[in-house]
Amino acid sequence: TVSAGLYPGRQEIAVDVIIHMEQVFDKAFFIDAFNSIFNELGPAQAMFGAASKSPNVSALLDAASSIVAFDMSFSTGIKVRDALSVFTRGVDAAASPFFRLNDLGVFAEATILSADLDIFPGVTVEGGDFLLSAGVRIASPFEGEVTAGGNMASSSHSLTTIAFTPHGQSKASLPVEVTINGSTQGLVIKFEDDNLFDVVNLHPTSLSRRLTSEQSIEVDFPVCPIISVIDGLLSKLGSLELSPRSILGPIATAGLDLADTLDDFFPNLSLFIDGILEVKNEIFHLCAEAAETGIVGPLLEDVITMIKEEILEFDSIEECPTGRRHRALREAVIHRATASRDIFKRTTGDHRGRRALRKTHQSARACRARDLPYNRFTRPPRSRRLQTECSVTELLDGISIIGGYDGTQIFLKLELDVSKEDIEDLREVILKPLELLSEAEFLRELNLFEDGDSLADSVFDNIEADISFSAGAHMGATVGFEVQGDEFIQIPSMTQAQIASRAFIQFDDISAKFTTTARVSGDMDIAGIGNIGIENATVTFAFGLGIVEISDKIYFNEISSVLLSLKEFPKWQKVGMMDITLPILATIEFGEGLGLTLGPLISITSPDLFTPDFPSISIDLNLEELIANGEDLIASLLSRLTDGMIDISTDGLSFNGGPFGEIQGILDQFGLDFNDLISEFMGRYNSFKADLLTMDIDMQKIFNLRPISLPQFPSILQIGSKLPSIQYSLELNNLLWDKLAAAFPSPTFNGVTIPNIPPGQTFAATFSRGKFPVELFLPHIAVAFGFASSFSDNEALSFSMDKLFMPNFGPDLAFNILDSMKSNPDLNGAFDRFSALSGSGFPLDPITSEVFDINNYLPEIQFSLNFAPSINFVASNFRASDLFDALFPKSFPTVKSFGSFIKKDILSKIRQALSGLFDAKVNIPTIGLSVDDITFGFDGFSLGSYTELNNELFPPMIDVDAVQEFGFDFIIDVVDGSLLIAAGFELNAVGVNPSNTLSDISTSLSGLLADSGDQFVSIASEFGSAFESTEELFTSIADRITLSLNANFNVEASVELSVEAISFSTKINELKSDLLAVIVDAFDVTIVETLHITASVQLRLQAESTNSPFDLSTLEELLFSGDFEAVVNVALDYVPSEISLRAYSPFLTDAETLEFEAALDIDLLPIQESINAAFEDISALSYPTWLTDTAGYLPDIDLTCVTSSGMNFLNESIANSTSATITSLLHAIRIGCSSSTLVISGGYDYAKEELEINLLLETSKNLNM
Repeated sequence: TVSAGLYPGRQEIAVDVIIHMEQVFDKAFFIDAFNSIFNELGPAQAMFGAASKSPNVSALLDAASSIVAFDMSFSTGIKVRDALSVFTRGVDAAASPFFRLNDLGVFAEATILSADLDIFPGVTVEGGDFLLSAGVRIASPFEGEVTAGGNMASSSHSLTTIAFTPHGQSKASLPVEVTINGSTQGLVIKFEDDNLFDVVNLHPTSLSRRLTSEQSIEVDFPVCPIISVIDGLLSKLGSLELSPRSILGPIATAGLDLADTLDDFFPNLSLFIDGILEVKNEIFHLCAEAAETGIVGPLLEDVITMIKEEILEFDSIEECPTGRRHRALREAVIHRATASRDIFKRTTGDHRGRRALRKTHQSARACRARDLPYNRFTRPPRSRRLQTECSVTELLDGISIIGGYDGTQIFLKLELDVSKEDIEDLREVILKPLELLSEAEFLRELNLFEDGDSLADSVFDNIEADISFSAGAHMGATVGFEVQGDEFIQIPSMTQAQIASRAFIQFDDISAKFTTTARVSGDMDIAGIGNIGIENATVTFAFGLGIVEISDKIYFNEISSVLLSLKEFPKWQKVGMMDITLPILATIEFGEGLGLTLGPLISITSPDLFTPDFPSISIDLNLEELIANGEDLIASLLSRLTDGMIDISTDGLSFNGGPFGEIQGILDQFGLDFNDLISEFMGRYNSFKADLLTMDIDMQKIFNLRPISLPQFPSILQIGSKLPSIQYSLELNNLLWDKLAAAFPSPTFNGVTIPNIPPGQTFAATFSRGKFPVELFLPHIAVAFGFASSFSDNEALSFSMDKLFMPNFGPDLAFNILDSMKSNPDLNGAFDRFSALSGSGFPLDPITSEVFDINNYLPEIQFSLNFAPSINFVASNFRASDLFDALFPKSFPTVKSFGSFIKKDILSKIRQALSGLFDAKVNIPTIGLSVDDITFGFDGFSLGSYTELNNELFPPMIDVDAVQEFGFDFIIDVVDGSLLIAAGFELNAVGVNPSNTLSDISTSLSGLLADSGDQFVSIASEFGSAFESTEELFTSIADRITLSLNANFNVEASVELSVEAISFSTKINELKSDLLAVIVDAFDVTIVETLHITASVQLRLQAESTNSPFDLSTLEELLFSGDFEAVVNVALDYVPSEISLRAYSPFLTDAETLEFEAALDIDLLPIQESINAAFEDISALSYPTWLTDTAGYLPDIDLTCVTSSGMNFLNESIANSTSATITSLLHAIRIGCSSSTLVISGGYDYAKEELEINLLLETSKNLNM
């Protein structure tokens, strides 16, 4: 097939060609594949009496026919930016010829249709169908430049570098009738694997994981013999409903009073799922008829078909207006019953122009009770009434049901996508956040508004709001019954208790979200503030919830109710955020005579709507306006912040370690440079702005009315309906209606009847302005806007509204985005290959002639633009149309949005600074991740991976605020009538271990300890020890030392804007650093056979500003202090003594050398009685009588704590058979007498041969004389 023409949406004059060829292929090549597939059937063979038997694959192969097919789709032509000039002046030298390969692949297929054969001994297939297909296809479309001679511009062999991926599928429907133990059953063996080459095995052990993939291998069977099981499964599946209010329980909603009406924002899934209960009743009725009349009872596939029919019939209400409820039927995800015959009907092609893999066709309807020739039993009354008055606001987006027996369990898996078409009082919901403005004190200080004091309540009657919204939910759940193949005929005799212990429900993928965008203009009267005029304001907020991981199986004997199980068993996570920007129709002039005039913005934001905290309400400024009018005040602000960081890092907190020399701290590494951030941010915005201006006027208008999806919060993109029906704003619908009415003024277009319009009618006559189902007219929109030439071509069939909501992505913008990818070190230079220019100015790979296309690299773009912390945690639903809103959530650059940009971008700078220092802790939820704690360092984030059962609905989102040790913020406030803009950076590191910075300390410490070796050896020699060298000892001690730093640092640069002047300042709010080196775990080193070493070390250094906050000019006002103590103890076998060597310095920063002190500690238990007598003497100490008679006012002497603590310690040592040395005794007394007025010291002086305990008591008494 061939089509050609001008495609304005693609900016091309092009010819599109699709080629398909087939020829016969030797089917003997399939023998190994056939054997592999049937090997997977092993666990289920016992069900039809073929346990351990080998399948007759040869008979299958004899019945098969095979072909090899070749598919190719390409486009060629010229790129055009101004179509009018091309047709009036011809193609000039600037035009760019191109060749694009859309699809290229080859497939081999083996097919069996309606074959009769013996598949196992004694098991005959009648009318069986089978398909096996395998081949390769290009991984993504290829586009290259073409020379005037028709060759590829850079290399005639460039096509050989295209990447290919394997594709293949297997499908089978093999009906068999078998008799086991006198019971005859009609079964159907079914295979379905839509991707033979994915990473999941064809028959994995986990049912839940298998059902989320594209594989299915199962056996269909009559349900009447096991009606007791089927009835229970359908009861639980039909009881599913999604009530966010019930799941979340009592919650706060950031002062917006939405908790009680939370369910109103989400679709009611039970309206559709209730049909499963109708099917349950009808199956029971059909099985009763089958037992009485002998008719063939329904198969499980019939049950699936009946469920689909019930749900689809509810969604298709004939009495409702044309096009009211058919969105789901347009999408390929909805299939009617899977037929057991003729399942391989050919299709014409998929959205990439390739020949589609064979798919099941729509079957005849399932046998229903109403189809029976007569009814012996009264059919149960229908409890579910169709809503013929069209009051239901739910739209069915998609439905999928699969089921069968896989050899270990019977299962039914339901996936349902539903959207809400209307929400009552949505305008009032949009205005709720604006009611909070009456609490914003800065609005009063601006003194721009009048008559505020006279208003008791806020009034919004003059506000106009153009609202779009999306409210959707996805329900994925599985019910099943565990049973082995040889147990199948035993099911009818099982008790209810046995069934309940095997039947289960499993929650696979459930989520819901509401998101809305309103463009607001008009006047609002705010109580206590006055009349505020706003224009082109945007109100965006979203909230939702979902399960993080597939739940465990929940057995029926554990369930009290399905709704309660849904609340308790899955791991739920909720998200909610708000971003509102209100441009005020007023201006403020700053700096007398400087000409700086700014229009302030009101910003209302909340990163978590499910919190008691009210949203943040603050003033904001248009950054583009501020730069244009304010001599780049923000650049000056960031420059001063940079200077402050550099001053600290170069002149700041280096420690004077006394004997250890000069020691560098953490803050010496953090000279971060903020200077280039403003140019990077505004450069990217200007690239987008210039690109948008190249769009035609209609496209620009539509872009400005697009729904904002809040893509800066990736979870919002992931949750909810997989195919949401977005309710676009009235103004956007009007623009679309106008375009369609103009493009299709008659009932036909190019001789073809216009789809979805009654015969003989025009689009404008069928639908009133703005009132038409957009989702049903996407091909029409593609044609009307020039993206496609006809309703049936590939561009039209695959068209989505996203294409209207994205920029052109011209060369300048493409290079801007590509540069961010090239500068990402974690992409390992993968995009450096785009080093040349195409004829139209786009980045080009000169080797492959590939032109850089944004849409092909969205994961890498998300990672490089800091929307995701790594390539493994990007949002799969992120689209090219989300790029602008992710970068500029307020639709234009503001100071606040620039601050958000810095919070992400600065992480790369901090990462470089952390090299060799420490790993910072990250405070984000780790539910659903393979790690319990997340850190951030020179190697990036330690996020691990998603857990095996993670639904990937909640990708981790990280900025500097989530990193525990760091913080950055832009602050805009009104202070005494002046506008204050401040940028601040904060470091708060506690207990970090910067190995490179502190390695010199460890070396110095080991050396200084070794200096005491001579004294140590001389003490040991007096005890006859063979200890001669301290090298091994002090090496062991140094290896045990833990080094850590604490650092607190907060620098702020600000600019104050007043009517009179503009003034800058830079100050340090906090500056402090501590260094600590300790041995945290006791250890014992044996040097020689009789010598055992224990050690303790503590080094402390501190630097702290004496007067915070202070200006950078007074940085020298710092107080340095520090101390050091190291004690090494030596115990000798068979000798009740312990040698100790102490090296110390109480004023380390002022010392040149360490002081050393040697002592001997002995075992006190042999002299316990003498020591106890001494303790009793101590407790009896008092003033002499002559003194107390003269000076009765003296304070009491009370040393009883010394006696009790010491004697208790000795008694416990005897009772516990532990040693009692002088050191440990003194320690016990210090603990027992925890008073600053009592100083205890002592030890054994081996020179004097004396044991001393010294007590210094300082005591006082206050008297009223």
